[in-house]
Amino acid sequence: MSFARRDLFFAFLRELLRFHREAPAGGSEPVRDHMRAVARELESVLRSDPAHHPPEPRAKPVCRHLPRLLECDHGGPTADALRAFGRLAPLLRWRWGYADTPEHLKPAFAYAEVLGPHGPVAAEHMVAGVVLLAPDTLYPDHFHQGITESYICLGGAVSRNDDGACAPGSLLFIPPDMVHRLATGPEAPCLLAYAWTGPPQDLASPRMAFA
Repeated sequence: MSFARRDLFFAFLRELLRFHREAPAGGSEPVRDHMRAVARELESVLRSDPAHHPPEPRAKPVCRHLPRLLECDHGGPTADALRAFGRLAPLLRWRWGYADTPEHLKPAFAYAEVLGPHGPVAAEHMVAGVVLLAPDTLYPDHFHQGITESYICLGGAVSRNDDGACAPGSLLFIPPDMVHRLATGPEAPCLLAYAWTGPPQDLASPRMAFA
């Protein structure tokens, strides 16, 4: 990966670091601990000179919604992260990720890894990337074995289970093995930045099961 391309990945990761340093955790100690762990790992990666591997850019059908998301930058707590993502987006390799991805999800969902054991930016103790959901999408009940997960809503809105809506700047926290589903409304797509923490062996070979 050229230094110019690597800088685009690092610029987006710096925006994720800023959010995890500055965003409120409310009164939840587990959320606060997770945000600190993510910030520590991002700081460590950005201070070092990690291995970096140029992905082969590849789109999925849901990527047709990206221009709409990027054109709707009206400021707000995630505006800088969304701009950094917009510069990075042409370099990403979008995936479905699971052999048993339901057929109805393939036009409506994709993710792109930015950092991790197999990511463009190498890291052993964390995985980070983005998830794109089309309007009116239900990502069904599933859980991640041994992995703590969080989502930052960068654009649009999403709900987890029936817990209310997550708008730009909000964070969703999902402990290991918690069954959860994600849903978007009919009006707009949603872009989420995700972070996974957990044992290195689980991050290197993540196990996700539909419930």
